[in-house]
Amino acid sequence: MANLKRTLLGIDISPNEVRMVEMRGGTPPRILKVGTVPLPQGAVSNDQIAQIDTVADLVRGLHTRLGCTARQVVCGMNIQSVVTRILAIPRVPDADLRYVIEGELQHYQVLRTGTGAFDYFRLDAASQGEETPPSVLVMASEERVAYSYRQVIEKAGLQLLALEPITLGLYRAAYPDIENQPAALCLACLLYTSDAADE
Repeated sequence: MANLKRTLLGIDISPNEVRMVEMRGGTPPRILKVGTVPLPQGAVSNDQIAQIDTVADLVRGLHTRLGCTARQVVCGMNIQSVVTRILAIPRVPDADLRYVIEGELQHYQVLRTGTGAFDYFRLDAASQGEETPPSVLVMASEERVAYSYRQVIEKAGLQLLALEPITLGLYRAAYPDIENQPAALCLACLLYTSDAADE
């Protein structure tokens, strides 16, 4: 079972600054440390981290300055760096699902062969009829972009647990407060699908 009370770092690398938060899980989760550091012009270019060593040094320095103890990182990616799609897929065993999705992404030219990183979430089929093919939510990024984020985190001496679109983290954080407010939840869903459609 996952340790829901572990302490993690959240890092967002934007074109202008690095934002870092250290959090401990629980009910509710606790923010332990938070801080930012500005980035030099050109450090992030075209959604890719261009100055990897410079950004890694700044991440390491911010981690030290804040006195963070956590070393495991969930890193947010700019939404423009991520392609989000809902794909209908054939009924296949879970063990084969990743290969099927990879083939679909290549078929629709979302990612070129061997040039991207992706992950997926199988959508609930309970509300779908037997004749409706199953579907998955897929988030994908060019490997060169994902690689630049991984390199920064590793060179900063930290351990990367996950890369995710920054908006996904925002929605997840807001969900407990809006799940009982249908209008707000509807707005969040519309914003999310609008972001996906813009890709």
